[in-house]
Amino acid sequence: MRQFLIIVLVSLMLVSCNSTSIVSSWKPENSTTVSLNKVLVVGLMGNKERQLRELTERAVAQALSTNGINAVAAIDAMGVPPKDMKMNKETIDKELKDKGYDGIMIVSLINKDKDVDINSPGYYNGWWYGPYWGWGGGMYGYAPPYVSISTKYGVEANLYTVTPEKLLYSVLTKSYEPDNKVKLSERYAEAIIKDMQKQGLLKVTK
Repeated sequence: MRQFLIIVLVSLMLVSCNSTSIVSSWKPENSTTVSLNKVLVVGLMGNKERQLRELTERAVAQALSTNGINAVAAIDAMGVPPKDMKMNKETIDKELKDKGYDGIMIVSLINKDKDVDINSPGYYNGWWYGPYWGWGGGMYGYAPPYVSISTKYGVEANLYTVTPEKLLYSVLTKSYEPDNKVKLSERYAEAIIKDMQKQGLLKVTK
């Protein structure tokens, strides 16, 4: 029973940590639904976060494509740059010009921190917890303490037209993820798509 309780508590903790929320977002006044034919999604996250960059680019590109905007991840269009090469504006500009993109979304990792949460032990009413004992007709269980370590990410995304270079949408998010970058990228893409729909930049799909 005690092992079952620990599994339940850890599962609840993981669910609470797997989240992405919008801190702020912006669009030009009187803007309408985004009308772009081809968007390049570029992640600027540094060499240490190459996996996160690839996952995020693909998740965002897929989410945009599903919602009516043809989008391509830079990792698929341009490949992985050498470790000593930084993704710079000249490299991106050449790709945009050569491949006929009319839009670009830049996704930048601006902050990354570790969060440590220590849950104090306690007693829970409920006869199915164990070990348990009866008192006055009730049953009580003891929950052992646990430590939760998660990573907090601050990410900014900006969507531009290529010619002329004009900002169409900007969003800042914060995400908590217990070392699961696949879910992090998927939830991130889902969050910004919902915000773009809320802002009227994307049509709501059923």
